[in-house]
Amino acid sequence: MKNDFFPGPTEEIWREISDAFRKCSHFPTCLGAIDGKHIRVTEFPRSGSMNLNYECYFFIVLMAIADSDYKFTYEDIGAYGKDCDSSVFQEPSFFNLLIRNKLHIPPSGPLFTNDTESCPFVFVGDEAFSLSENLMRAYAGHNLSEKQRIFNCRLCRARRMRLGYFI
Repeated sequence: MKNDFFPGPTEEIWREISDAFRKCSHFPTCLGAIDGKHIRVTEFPRSGSMNLNYECYFFIVLMAIADSDYKFTYEDIGAYGKDCDSSVFQEPSFFNLLIRNKLHIPPSGPLFTNDTESCPFVFVGDEAFSLSENLMRAYAGHNLSEKQRIFNCRLCRARRMRLGYFI
């Protein structure tokens, strides 16, 4: 029933999402901003420390990807509160579909018609997520080139659509 009401995005939908990110954040290949949110809950009976995080509170984790209009394109809730965002992201079906190229993500291509370099479509996240062909994060450090600073600024703009601003 979930797939009837919340089908996964098609290549055409991904392109529309990417175009919206290009307009609002000047990040033309962005497919969504990913982040996790720890939601405080009361202790589950017999759960031990599985939902206990480093702050000594009981949490469950909401992992979501949002488009530039603050709409979820993917969500997974219920991971253990003891887990960090990167481990939670690697557990659900979305990650498996991503690494197996089953998400109908458009193929890499030039940003502009006269470009010769190909750019992949990507999701943007923070430093908790590991880099991959379809997952990017900002350059680390302070001694960045002008191009790296511009990239970080645009990626930050795209990440502002992230989950943390919903809750």
